[in-house]
Amino acid sequence: MRGIGCDAQTVCHTSEQEGTAMLITVTRSGGFAGREKLSALDTSGRTDAADLEELAKRAVTPVADGYRYRITVDDEVLDLQDPCLSDAQRTLIRTVLGVGA
Repeated sequence: MRGIGCDAQTVCHTSEQEGTAMLITVTRSGGFAGREKLSALDTSGRTDAADLEELAKRAVTPVADGYRYRITVDDEVLDLQDPCLSDAQRTLIRTVLGVGA
C-alpha cells in the first residue's frame, strides 16, 4: 500500500508523556526509475526535536472535513486525502463515484 497524503507515507509514534521521542518514517516510491526510498528519523537528542515533532503532528493531521480515498487498480492500492489529489485522480474519483472530488 502506498502513502496516505500527498507524496509519502508518514508514520509517527509518540507517547503523551512529556520528554518522549518521536519516530518519523517516510517512504517515497515511484518516479522515473520506480525506486523506493525509506528513511526514519528519531527525534530524541535533536536540538530541533520540538519543531520536527510539531511539523510531523501537523503533517499527519487530516484536513478538517476532508475526504479520504482508496483507489485500487488490479493489485495496486493508493490511499489519498483531500486536498492532495492530482487532476487525474480527481477525474477518476468523480467518474467512478459519480460525485465530485
